[in-house]
Amino acid sequence: MVKDYQPWNDSWKNYIAYVRLSPTEWTPVRQTADFDYPIFAELITSEEWPRLIDFWRSVVDTMIYILGHDLYHEAQQAYVRWLHAYDRHIPRDLLEKAKKRLDDRDPVASIWMLQAAIVLDPDQAEAHYYLGLAYSQYALDLYNENKQEESDLNFYQAIRYLVNVVELDPQSGKAYYGLGFIFRRLGLDEESRKCLEKYIILGLEDGTYESRGAMPSLPQGMTPDSTYDG
Repeated sequence: MVKDYQPWNDSWKNYIAYVRLSPTEWTPVRQTADFDYPIFAELITSEEWPRLIDFWRSVVDTMIYILGHDLYHEAQQAYVRWLHAYDRHIPRDLLEKAKKRLDDRDPVASIWMLQAAIVLDPDQAEAHYYLGLAYSQYALDLYNENKQEESDLNFYQAIRYLVNVVELDPQSGKAYYGLGFIFRRLGLDEESRKCLEKYIILGLEDGTYESRGAMPSLPQGMTPDSTYDG
């Protein structure tokens, strides 16, 4: 299987260490004796071993970090089960943190947080939507840096996640609008027209589309290059 495009290399793995605990050690979620707990390496190398509560908080954060960066990690399902048992609110909390990162113009951090949220809760349509926006925002940043090929790769990743949104929620007008924007940026005018028409139809049906200016709230720069002419 060909790995999905990611906007980073493998250097993130250098921040991770693994700890195997004695079976007699207390753990918030029980695992087998041969389970290696991931933890950020900086805690291992610090002069003072972290307090127990800090250790487990770091394990949680490290598992999330790994899930967001490596969609095919060999321990993915074990981490998912552990995190679900530890705190079932993690996917929603990640979504809210990622939205703030997106507002702060940090799309790459938003991307890995949202990918982790989706691994933990694949049916969370809002996470797919904001992941589409994050990839789009990063694609725009790369375009402005004259990195056309990388920009297009990120736009196509954005399409993937916005398509997931309309599969999970066929009434999501904002997802169709986002797709219309991206298709136009890629020069796919017919696909763009169909998506924007679908956005308008859904808006007319639910009363949210009152005029041509009634566009969904999107990150800065995420509007079509020209007004849609219908």
